[in-house]
Amino acid sequence: IEIILLCFMSSYKLVLTSFSEMFNEEKFYNYLNKNRISYIHTTPSIIKDLRIEKLLNLSHINLGGEKLNINLFYFLKSKLYLKVILSYGPTECSIATHLKQILEKDKFITLGQIVNNKKYYVLNEKKQLLPISTIGELYIGGIGVARGYLNRPELTAERFLPNPFQTDEEKKEGKNSRIYKTGDLVRLLENGELEYLGRNDFQVKIRGLRIELGEIENVLSSYKGIKQCVVLAKDNHQSTDDNKSSSKYLCGYYVVESNEDDINEESIKEYMKLKLPDYMIPNHFIRIDNIPITINGKIDRKALPDVDFSSISNESNYVAPRNEIEQKLCDIWSDLLSIERVGINDNFFSLGGDS
Repeated sequence: IEIILLCFMSSYKLVLTSFSEMFNEEKFYNYLNKNRISYIHTTPSIIKDLRIEKLLNLSHINLGGEKLNINLFYFLKSKLYLKVILSYGPTECSIATHLKQILEKDKFITLGQIVNNKKYYVLNEKKQLLPISTIGELYIGGIGVARGYLNRPELTAERFLPNPFQTDEEKKEGKNSRIYKTGDLVRLLENGELEYLGRNDFQVKIRGLRIELGEIENVLSSYKGIKQCVVLAKDNHQSTDDNKSSSKYLCGYYVVESNEDDINEESIKEYMKLKLPDYMIPNHFIRIDNIPITINGKIDRKALPDVDFSSISNESNYVAPRNEIEQKLCDIWSDLLSIERVGINDNFFSLGGDS
Protein backbone atom coordinates (compact mmCIF):
# COMPACT_ATOMS: atom_id res chain seq x y z
CA ILE A 1 0.00 0.00 0.00
CA GLU A 2 2.82 2.40 0.88
CA ILE A 3 4.47 1.94 -2.53
CA ILE A 4 1.15 2.38 -4.34
CA LEU A 5 0.45 5.64 -2.47
CA LEU A 6 3.96 6.93 -3.19
CA CYS A 7 3.41 6.28 -6.90
CA PHE A 8 0.03 8.04 -6.93
CA MET A 9 1.30 11.06 -4.96
CA SER A 10 4.36 11.44 -7.19
CA SER A 11 2.61 10.70 -10.51
CA TYR A 12 4.92 7.74 -11.06
CA LYS A 13 4.18 4.39 -12.70
CA LEU A 14 4.36 1.27 -10.52
CA VAL A 15 6.16 -1.56 -12.30
CA LEU A 16 5.78 -5.16 -11.12
CA THR A 17 8.02 -8.04 -12.09
CA SER A 18 7.68 -11.81 -11.99
CA PHE A 19 9.82 -14.28 -10.07
CA SER A 20 11.21 -15.69 -13.33
CA GLU A 21 12.53 -12.26 -14.26
CA MET A 22 13.95 -11.57 -10.78
CA PHE A 23 16.00 -14.76 -10.76
CA ASN A 24 17.32 -14.31 -14.28
CA GLU A 25 19.90 -11.54 -14.03
CA GLU A 26 19.90 -10.55 -17.70
CA LYS A 27 16.10 -10.50 -17.95
CA PHE A 28 15.82 -8.58 -14.67
CA TYR A 29 18.10 -5.68 -15.68
CA ASN A 30 16.67 -5.53 -19.18
CA TYR A 31 13.15 -5.39 -17.73
CA LEU A 32 14.02 -2.54 -15.33
CA ASN A 33 15.79 -0.54 -18.01
CA LYS A 34 13.01 -1.13 -20.53
CA ASN A 35 10.52 0.35 -18.04
CA ARG A 36 12.94 3.18 -17.13
CA ILE A 37 12.90 2.38 -13.40
CA SER A 38 14.11 5.42 -11.45
CA TYR A 39 12.98 4.50 -7.90
CA ILE A 40 13.57 1.24 -6.03
CA HIS A 41 12.22 0.39 -2.57
CA THR A 42 13.84 -2.75 -1.17
CA THR A 43 15.86 -4.25 1.69
CA PRO A 44 19.64 -4.04 2.31
CA SER A 45 19.92 -7.80 1.74
CA ILE A 46 18.60 -7.35 -1.81
CA ILE A 47 20.43 -4.15 -2.70
CA LYS A 48 23.85 -5.56 -1.72
CA ASP A 49 23.72 -7.95 -4.67
CA LEU A 50 22.18 -5.47 -7.10
CA ARG A 51 24.55 -4.19 -9.77
CA ILE A 52 23.49 -0.57 -9.56
CA GLU A 53 25.64 0.53 -12.50
CA LYS A 54 23.48 -1.60 -14.81
CA LEU A 55 20.33 0.39 -13.97
CA LEU A 56 20.54 3.23 -16.46
CA ASN A 57 17.66 5.35 -15.13
CA LEU A 58 17.98 4.77 -11.38
CA SER A 59 17.99 7.97 -9.29
CA HIS A 60 16.38 6.99 -5.94
CA ILE A 61 16.88 4.04 -3.57
CA ASN A 62 14.68 3.59 -0.51
CA LEU A 63 15.95 0.98 1.97
CA GLY A 64 14.06 -0.46 4.91
CA GLY A 65 12.92 -3.64 6.59
CA GLU A 66 16.21 -4.54 8.28
CA LYS A 67 19.48 -3.15 9.55
CA LEU A 68 21.91 -1.61 7.04
CA ASN A 69 25.43 -3.04 6.97
CA ILE A 70 28.16 -0.44 7.59
CA ASN A 71 30.11 -1.43 4.46
CA LEU A 72 26.99 -1.18 2.33
CA PHE A 73 26.37 2.22 3.94
CA TYR A 74 29.78 3.47 2.80
CA PHE A 75 29.27 1.98 -0.65
CA LEU A 76 25.94 3.74 -1.10
CA LYS A 77 27.38 6.97 0.26
CA SER A 78 29.94 6.91 -2.53
CA LYS A 79 27.17 6.91 -5.15
CA LEU A 80 26.61 10.65 -5.06
CA TYR A 81 24.49 10.63 -8.22
CA LEU A 82 21.84 8.62 -6.34
CA LYS A 83 19.48 9.81 -3.63
CA VAL A 84 19.56 7.08 -0.98
CA ILE A 85 16.85 7.18 1.69
CA LEU A 86 16.75 4.98 4.79
CA SER A 87 13.22 4.38 6.03
CA TYR A 88 12.25 2.83 9.33
CA GLY A 89 8.90 1.98 10.81
CA PRO A 90 6.83 -1.01 11.87
CA THR A 91 3.65 -1.98 10.05
CA GLU A 92 1.74 -1.33 13.29
CA CYS A 93 2.56 2.39 12.96
CA SER A 94 1.60 2.79 9.30
CA ILE A 95 5.02 1.74 8.03
CA ALA A 96 7.51 4.65 7.89
CA THR A 97 8.07 6.68 11.06
CA HIS A 98 11.69 7.81 10.49
CA LEU A 99 13.42 8.91 7.31
CA LYS A 100 17.08 9.64 6.65
CA GLN A 101 18.86 10.63 3.45
CA ILE A 102 22.45 9.38 3.30
CA LEU A 103 24.83 12.30 2.74
CA GLU A 104 28.54 12.39 2.01
CA LYS A 105 29.25 13.99 5.43
CA ASP A 106 27.57 11.15 7.38
CA LYS A 107 29.98 9.12 9.51
CA PHE A 108 27.63 6.38 10.67
CA ILE A 109 24.10 5.07 10.24
CA THR A 110 21.10 6.61 11.99
CA LEU A 111 17.34 6.34 11.61
CA GLY A 112 17.07 10.05 10.95
CA GLN A 113 14.28 12.36 12.10
CA ILE A 114 10.77 11.24 12.92
CA VAL A 115 8.06 12.21 10.44
CA ASN A 116 5.34 14.75 11.23
CA ASN A 117 2.51 13.79 13.60
CA LYS A 118 4.46 10.92 15.18
CA LYS A 119 6.46 10.76 18.40
CA TYR A 120 9.04 8.36 19.79
CA TYR A 121 10.24 7.40 23.26
CA VAL A 122 13.35 5.44 24.28
CA LEU A 123 12.44 3.55 27.46
CA ASN A 124 13.96 1.04 29.86
CA GLU A 125 12.24 -2.10 31.16
CA LYS A 126 10.32 0.00 33.71
CA LYS A 127 8.94 2.24 30.94
CA GLN A 128 11.11 5.19 32.07
CA LEU A 129 12.64 7.67 29.63
CA LEU A 130 16.35 7.12 29.05
CA PRO A 131 19.01 9.82 28.60
CA ILE A 132 21.15 10.40 25.52
CA SER A 133 23.51 7.55 24.51
CA THR A 134 21.72 4.96 26.65
CA ILE A 135 20.41 1.84 24.92
CA GLY A 136 16.70 1.24 25.32
CA GLU A 137 13.61 -0.01 23.53
CA LEU A 138 11.83 2.22 21.03
CA TYR A 139 8.15 3.06 21.55
CA ILE A 140 6.18 5.02 18.95
CA GLY A 141 3.11 7.19 19.40
CA GLY A 142 1.11 9.74 17.47
CA ILE A 143 -1.06 9.48 14.38
CA GLY A 144 -0.87 6.17 12.56
CA VAL A 145 -0.61 3.80 15.52
CA ALA A 146 -2.89 0.86 14.76
CA ARG A 147 -5.85 -0.16 16.92
CA GLY A 148 -4.31 -3.54 17.60
CA TYR A 149 -4.17 -7.07 16.21
CA LEU A 150 -7.36 -8.61 14.85
CA ASN A 151 -8.77 -11.25 17.22
CA ARG A 152 -5.58 -11.24 19.33
CA PRO A 153 -6.49 -9.27 22.49
CA GLU A 154 -3.58 -10.57 24.60
CA LEU A 155 -0.92 -9.59 22.05
CA THR A 156 -2.67 -6.25 21.52
CA ALA A 157 -2.56 -5.53 25.26
CA GLU A 158 1.14 -6.45 25.35
CA ARG A 159 2.19 -4.27 22.43
CA PHE A 160 -0.23 -1.32 22.39
CA LEU A 161 0.00 0.55 25.70
CA PRO A 162 -1.52 3.69 27.25
CA ASN A 163 0.88 6.59 26.75
CA PRO A 164 2.15 7.81 30.13
CA PHE A 165 3.87 10.76 28.42
CA GLN A 166 0.75 12.22 26.80
CA THR A 167 0.65 15.97 27.41
CA ASP A 168 -2.36 17.87 28.78
CA GLU A 169 -2.84 19.51 25.39
CA GLU A 170 -2.80 16.12 23.66
CA LYS A 171 -5.36 14.82 26.14
CA LYS A 172 -7.68 17.73 25.33
CA GLU A 173 -7.30 17.09 21.62
CA GLY A 174 -7.59 13.31 22.01
CA LYS A 175 -4.20 12.68 20.41
CA ASN A 176 -1.20 10.46 21.13
CA SER A 177 -3.06 8.40 23.72
CA ARG A 178 -1.30 5.12 22.98
CA ILE A 179 2.23 3.98 22.19
CA TYR A 180 3.44 0.91 20.34
CA LYS A 181 6.18 -1.31 21.79
CA THR A 182 8.41 -1.95 18.75
CA GLY A 183 10.83 -4.50 20.19
CA ASP A 184 13.71 -2.56 18.58
CA LEU A 185 16.80 -1.46 20.50
CA VAL A 186 18.03 2.07 19.81
CA ARG A 187 20.30 4.74 21.25
CA LEU A 188 19.27 8.41 21.32
CA LEU A 189 21.91 10.74 19.87
CA GLU A 190 22.56 14.38 20.75
CA ASN A 191 21.09 15.61 17.45
CA GLY A 192 17.76 13.91 18.18
CA GLU A 193 18.31 11.06 15.74
CA LEU A 194 18.33 7.39 16.69
CA GLU A 195 21.00 4.76 16.19
CA TYR A 196 19.41 1.40 15.47
CA LEU A 197 21.09 -1.56 17.20
CA GLY A 198 18.80 -4.46 16.43
CA ARG A 199 15.82 -6.38 17.70
CA ASN A 200 15.17 -6.86 21.40
CA ASP A 201 14.79 -10.53 20.43
CA PHE A 202 18.49 -10.44 19.52
CA GLN A 203 19.48 -9.20 22.99
CA VAL A 204 20.78 -12.30 24.73
CA LYS A 205 22.57 -13.41 27.86
CA ILE A 206 25.91 -15.14 27.46
CA ARG A 207 27.76 -16.31 30.59
CA GLY A 208 25.34 -14.27 32.67
CA LEU A 209 25.99 -11.02 30.77
CA ARG A 210 23.48 -9.19 28.56
CA ILE A 211 24.66 -8.69 24.99
CA GLU A 212 23.28 -6.75 22.03
CA LEU A 213 24.09 -8.73 18.89
CA GLY A 214 23.73 -5.59 16.79
CA GLU A 215 26.74 -4.01 18.49
CA ILE A 216 28.85 -7.05 17.69
CA GLU A 217 27.69 -6.99 14.07
CA ASN A 218 28.67 -3.31 13.80
CA VAL A 219 32.24 -4.13 14.80
CA LEU A 220 32.53 -7.30 12.72
CA SER A 221 31.18 -5.58 9.61
CA SER A 222 33.77 -2.79 9.99
CA TYR A 223 36.65 -5.26 9.56
CA LYS A 224 38.42 -4.62 6.27
CA GLY A 225 37.33 -7.01 3.55
CA ILE A 226 34.08 -8.16 5.15
CA LYS A 227 31.14 -7.41 2.88
CA GLN A 228 28.28 -8.59 5.10
CA CYS A 229 27.88 -10.36 8.42
CA VAL A 230 25.41 -11.77 10.92
CA VAL A 231 26.05 -12.68 14.56
CA LEU A 232 23.83 -15.23 16.28
CA ALA A 233 23.56 -16.67 19.76
CA LYS A 234 23.22 -20.36 19.05
CA ASP A 235 22.15 -23.16 21.36
CA ASN A 236 24.76 -25.85 21.84
CA HIS A 237 22.77 -28.90 22.86
CA GLN A 238 24.85 -31.48 24.64
CA SER A 239 23.61 -34.79 25.92
CA THR A 240 24.88 -37.63 28.07
CA ASP A 241 23.31 -40.91 29.03
CA ASP A 242 21.70 -39.34 32.08
CA ASN A 243 20.73 -35.82 31.10
CA LYS A 244 20.58 -33.16 28.45
CA SER A 245 21.82 -29.60 28.74
CA SER A 246 21.91 -26.52 26.55
CA SER A 247 24.28 -23.57 26.53
CA LYS A 248 24.64 -20.60 24.21
CA TYR A 249 27.62 -19.56 22.15
CA LEU A 250 28.21 -16.65 19.78
CA CYS A 251 28.84 -17.37 16.13
CA GLY A 252 29.80 -14.79 13.51
CA TYR A 253 28.91 -15.48 9.87
CA TYR A 254 30.61 -13.32 7.26
CA VAL A 255 30.88 -12.80 3.52
CA VAL A 256 34.12 -11.34 2.16
CA GLU A 257 34.75 -8.99 -0.72
CA SER A 258 35.68 -10.81 -3.93
CA ASN A 259 39.33 -9.73 -3.71
CA GLU A 260 39.83 -10.64 -0.05
CA ASP A 261 41.06 -14.19 0.46
CA ASP A 262 43.49 -13.91 3.38
CA ILE A 263 40.99 -13.17 6.19
CA ASN A 264 41.27 -15.65 9.05
CA GLU A 265 39.50 -16.14 12.35
CA GLU A 266 42.42 -15.14 14.58
CA SER A 267 42.94 -11.81 12.82
CA ILE A 268 39.23 -11.03 13.13
CA LYS A 269 39.29 -11.89 16.85
CA GLU A 270 42.33 -9.70 17.51
CA TYR A 271 40.63 -6.78 15.75
CA MET A 272 37.38 -7.20 17.69
CA LYS A 273 39.22 -7.44 21.02
CA LEU A 274 40.36 -3.84 20.48
CA LYS A 275 36.75 -2.68 20.35
CA LEU A 276 34.70 -5.09 22.47
CA PRO A 277 35.03 -6.91 25.81
CA ASP A 278 35.99 -10.59 25.68
CA TYR A 279 32.50 -11.85 26.41
CA MET A 280 31.19 -10.16 23.24
CA ILE A 281 33.74 -11.82 20.94
CA PRO A 282 32.13 -14.66 18.95
CA ASN A 283 33.36 -18.13 19.89
CA HIS A 284 33.37 -19.14 16.24
CA PHE A 285 33.44 -17.53 12.82
CA ILE A 286 32.05 -19.16 9.69
CA ARG A 287 32.85 -17.83 6.25
CA ILE A 288 29.99 -18.33 3.79
CA ASP A 289 29.46 -17.39 0.17
CA ASN A 290 26.16 -15.54 0.69
CA ILE A 291 23.88 -14.57 3.57
CA PRO A 292 20.60 -16.45 2.97
CA ILE A 293 17.49 -14.32 2.60
CA THR A 294 13.77 -14.99 2.93
CA ILE A 295 11.19 -14.51 0.21
CA ASN A 296 10.58 -11.03 1.72
CA GLY A 297 14.19 -10.03 1.10
CA LYS A 298 15.31 -10.15 4.75
CA ILE A 299 18.12 -12.17 6.33
CA ASP A 300 17.06 -15.77 6.95
CA ARG A 301 18.80 -16.47 10.25
CA LYS A 302 17.27 -19.93 10.56
CA ALA A 303 19.07 -21.03 7.39
CA LEU A 304 22.54 -20.28 8.79
CA PRO A 305 24.51 -23.44 9.71
CA ASP A 306 25.34 -24.68 13.19
CA VAL A 307 28.90 -25.22 14.33
CA ASP A 308 30.05 -28.84 14.14
CA PHE A 309 31.69 -29.15 17.54
CA SER A 310 32.67 -32.76 16.91
CA SER A 311 35.26 -31.60 14.37
CA ILE A 312 36.56 -28.48 16.11
CA SER A 313 39.62 -29.86 17.87
CA ASN A 314 42.76 -28.47 16.21
CA GLU A 315 44.76 -31.56 15.23
CA SER A 316 47.95 -29.63 14.55
CA ASN A 317 47.99 -28.15 18.08
CA TYR A 318 46.64 -31.15 19.91
CA VAL A 319 48.51 -31.98 23.12
CA ALA A 320 47.49 -35.19 24.85
CA PRO A 321 46.95 -35.43 28.63
CA ARG A 322 50.21 -36.10 30.48
CA ASN A 323 48.89 -37.57 33.70
CA GLU A 324 45.80 -39.03 35.32
CA ILE A 325 44.36 -35.67 36.48
CA GLU A 326 44.70 -34.09 33.03
CA GLN A 327 43.14 -37.18 31.48
CA LYS A 328 40.14 -36.97 33.81
CA LEU A 329 39.66 -33.25 33.04
CA CYS A 330 39.84 -33.87 29.28
CA ASP A 331 37.35 -36.73 29.64
CA ILE A 332 34.96 -34.44 31.53
CA TRP A 333 35.21 -31.75 28.83
CA SER A 334 34.79 -34.33 26.08
CA ASP A 335 31.68 -35.74 27.73
CA LEU A 336 30.21 -32.33 28.60
CA LEU A 337 30.81 -30.76 25.19
CA SER A 338 30.17 -33.89 23.09
CA ILE A 339 33.63 -33.67 21.48
CA GLU A 340 35.51 -36.84 20.65
CA ARG A 341 38.97 -35.63 21.69
CA VAL A 342 40.07 -32.72 23.90
CA GLY A 343 43.67 -31.62 24.37
CA ILE A 344 45.16 -29.90 27.40
CA ASN A 345 45.67 -26.64 25.46
CA ASP A 346 42.14 -26.43 24.06
CA ASN A 347 39.97 -23.44 25.01
CA PHE A 348 36.78 -24.37 26.88
CA PHE A 349 34.74 -21.44 25.51
CA SER A 350 35.99 -21.91 21.94
CA LEU A 351 34.80 -25.49 22.11
CA GLY A 352 31.29 -24.27 22.98
CA GLY A 353 31.52 -24.27 26.76
CA ASP A 354 29.71 -21.78 28.94
CA SER A 355 30.10 -20.72 32.55
